[in-house]
Amino acid sequence: MPFYGSINPVVQCLHVSRGNCAQRRSARLRLHWPGPQVEAFESKLKDWVTSPHVLTLNSGTSALHLALRLAGVEHGDEVISTAMTCMATNVPILANGARIVWADINPKTGNLCPKSVAEKITPKTKAIVCVDWGGYPCDFTELRAIADQHKIALIEDAAHAFGATYKNQKMAALPDFTTFSFQAIKHVTTVDGGAHLPVGRGLQTGQAFEVVRNRPRRPPEGLPLRRGCP
Repeated sequence: MPFYGSINPVVQCLHVSRGNCAQRRSARLRLHWPGPQVEAFESKLKDWVTSPHVLTLNSGTSALHLALRLAGVEHGDEVISTAMTCMATNVPILANGARIVWADINPKTGNLCPKSVAEKITPKTKAIVCVDWGGYPCDFTELRAIADQHKIALIEDAAHAFGATYKNQKMAALPDFTTFSFQAIKHVTTVDGGAHLPVGRGLQTGQAFEVVRNRPRRPPEGLPLRRGCP
């Protein structure tokens, strides 16, 4: 796929000569503070998913955590999710102080069953987190209708579904927030990393998103480099 070639700038910053300590320290700093390689990757990813906002993070888990925060999930809220996933999908719910409410799955797909999700809605429900199990898209039309009816956020963990489509639309088209993982065993990998895409109603969080998006993009001036090479 043409997109795969666009991650070369990110991959190149990881291939640093073992014989040059200063170069290795510099590369380590560039990994901690996003630089031109990361900005190029974000730009290519934005074009590919046709989303106006893309933010790369250190992991898909962090991307989910950010989505929950921007969705307004707080201590005491409830988030409907699936147990048919890696624990990294649900840890951010607990980290935000919310309670996980398990919904059943469709035995044919492994994805959340919309009927079960609807039955789990309470006045405390703040969001639905769905996972495209094995890359098979969730029932977004039905989940979107449930989320809109109850005015709650629909968050997609698309770690399995990079490049998948739903009714001829990219995976980031229907949820309020879509998250990707670029961990080592994913379709596209940056060794580790993730991306957060606010779409749909998630764009209403634009101001909050831009506060995060405009984080420092370079190391602070005068930051000392760690001595020695591991």
